[in-house]
Amino acid sequence: MMKSLLIGAALSAGLPLVAAAETLTPISVTVAYDKELLASNSGAEVVLDSMRKQARDACTTPRSLGRSPMVDKACVNDVMAKAATKILRKQEDEGLETAPAFAQAARLQTADLGQR
Repeated sequence: MMKSLLIGAALSAGLPLVAAAETLTPISVTVAYDKELLASNSGAEVVLDSMRKQARDACTTPRSLGRSPMVDKACVNDVMAKAATKILRKQEDEGLETAPAFAQAARLQTADLGQR
């Protein structure tokens, strides 16, 4: 079953995620994922790859005159950390099994976010 999760700066309130792009434009990101895939390490990798792509898409701004788009890596990291944390919390709240690979990635993403 495909789930869609709105990542929030105030995670418990379910508010839209606000991540600063280079021009300090707030963005709101809805990350879609399949919660059943999170039960296995291989499925968790699929979810993480999908989250990364969705975060990159949300944090990419076009440039003018044929220049390649710019990806705000800090924005991508912020979206990934907040999404992983919120998804992990939701899995735990619902009593669903979560693969160690996803739980570890969520902890690493969050630790990285705290160091910025």
